[in-house]
Amino acid sequence: TTIESIAVLPLKNLTGDPEQEYLVDGMTNVLITDLAKLGALKRVIAADSAMLYKDTKKTVPQIARELGVDAIVTGAVVRVGDQFEITTQLVNPATQSPLWSDNFRRGMQEIMPLQSEISRAIARASQLEVTSAEQAQLNSGLSQDPEAYRLYLKGRYFWNKKNQESLRKGFEYFRQALDKDPTYALAYVGQADTYLSYASYGIEDPKDALAKAKASAARALEIDGQLAEAHTSMGVAEVMDHFDWKAAQRELQIAIQLNPNNAQAYQWQAIVANALGKEEEGLRTATRAQELDPLSPNTSAYVGFTYYLARRYDEALREYRKTLELDSKFTLAYIFLGLAQVQQGKFEQAISAEKQAVELQGGSANVLPMLAYAYAAAGQREQALAIVDKLQRLPKPSKVEPNDLALIYTALHDNDKALHYLDAAYEDGSFWTVPVKLEPALDPLRSDPRFRALLVRSGIPPD
Repeated sequence: TTIESIAVLPLKNLTGDPEQEYLVDGMTNVLITDLAKLGALKRVIAADSAMLYKDTKKTVPQIARELGVDAIVTGAVVRVGDQFEITTQLVNPATQSPLWSDNFRRGMQEIMPLQSEISRAIARASQLEVTSAEQAQLNSGLSQDPEAYRLYLKGRYFWNKKNQESLRKGFEYFRQALDKDPTYALAYVGQADTYLSYASYGIEDPKDALAKAKASAARALEIDGQLAEAHTSMGVAEVMDHFDWKAAQRELQIAIQLNPNNAQAYQWQAIVANALGKEEEGLRTATRAQELDPLSPNTSAYVGFTYYLARRYDEALREYRKTLELDSKFTLAYIFLGLAQVQQGKFEQAISAEKQAVELQGGSANVLPMLAYAYAAAGQREQALAIVDKLQRLPKPSKVEPNDLALIYTALHDNDKALHYLDAAYEDGSFWTVPVKLEPALDPLRSDPRFRALLVRSGIPPD
């Protein structure tokens, strides 16, 4: 059997202890990451998609068809005294028979090297060639302290929940892991990723959070320069921080070389390509991210947004509807849907989509600006300005982003104000969130020398 694509289903926690869920989920994620580093595998399904099959009743053949993979890895973890027994198997979906299976019994101090041992065994069973560089990658980022490893997995468990409380709890576990092992590169990556989330969700001042993210990623790279996860985090921080597109491209490309199935790196590479006006490259890399993470609403929505930036609106709408099939309450899909419908002149539909986004977010200030934009584009000036007035009266830390105001005032045909707010976005570091080079909503500004000067300041080729 030729195996070029694999999905690792969530390992089952049969320890009888719900408190061990973090360990079992962590082992699943590590196994996915290790297999993703093998270049002979053309597709390793990303953890975000794979973890959706936790406690599923679906059969292996069903899952393999949904994900389009050649083989499925299943397994379970049982507690035996102070040891863990890990059972794993590589299953052929066509026959539902194992191509390989094995049992491992290890203490906590032996769990870390066991992960790469299982990955190598799966590679052998799949008749995959593992290069010496990949062998080294399978052993990268490890700690010699089992307690530090346990704390790191706890940190990732909470980080993956992606809410403010869990992010702070995850960060504290990363800190404790570093107290145990100050040279634990992956724990520094965990801290960097937490700071990136703080910046994205407005939990901390973006400039401060991004500076801390870069410092943590840099420390991880000092310890292990071949750690794909650290290069990914640094690349994301470069995109979000100083508009250093060359540095971002370099870091993300290294991350992909070290981990050819890195969905996150491909998606951010698409963001960089779109920022620089390379819509075909953006679409190609966004689509690659979707191949690796096919059940992620976020990845699907960004593919649709890339079609939107390329002015392929029908294809964008089709992708947004696919996103909503994955998650009918995914707010970003409604926001993007409204943007595309504005460009098609479907103003009432666009307003309806943006209202749906506002309703899903309980009237949050984060989504109201796009409703104002839809009203402005539809010529309903009073409704648009009423929302702007409401947003500008909000107490801190709530605030309307300058990028959003720029879109609204462009639609209101007030180019001076629109350019003023784009300048403000550049100054406060939030400018990256608007793909100004390709954004159709900003077309009325493109002939203005001030707009071209802003692109140059941001390191974006104006032509």
